[in-house]
Amino acid sequence: MSEEKQKKPFYKKWWFWLIIALFVFSFIGRAERERAKKAAGAFDERLYNIVRAVDACYINLADRGQHIINTGDLSEILGVSKLLAQYAEKVDEISADANTQEAQEYAIAVKSYAENTRIISESIYNYVNTWDQKYVEQNTKCKDKQTQIQVQILESREEYLKMEGWTRQEIKALYSK
Repeated sequence: MSEEKQKKPFYKKWWFWLIIALFVFSFIGRAERERAKKAAGAFDERLYNIVRAVDACYINLADRGQHIINTGDLSEILGVSKLLAQYAEKVDEISADANTQEAQEYAIAVKSYAENTRIISESIYNYVNTWDQKYVEQNTKCKDKQTQIQVQILESREEYLKMEGWTRQEIKALYSK
């Protein structure tokens, strides 16, 4: 009689270990993507907090600018200008963590926003000090540029988050916070 070929247990077959390896690599890949998304979220949060702070300064300047010009009270302007310079420096610190071109472009847009808003505050200050019309023109140019920068921030933020694996829904949810 011929001996019957003994079957190997399934856990000793090559295809079983291939399936296990694929599962493990898939799990590791998913964990790495989640870690990268979380890091991107932290980077975004740090930058976007600065955007919100610059927004507050810009709104304050828009609300109080004419009052400052009328009264000549420059105490607010100096504080706002210093604060905006600090925000620009903070963006430089944060941008050191930028690991992609998209992250760098996002940080550049935020820094540009802080610097442009600082120029607006300084043009108000200089106008009140000198009553030179060139500062009004400078202020107007910067205000016109402000909307372009705000759009650039939103576009670069979205592009950065998409590159980091965020879905449209996740990005949209950020704007509702």
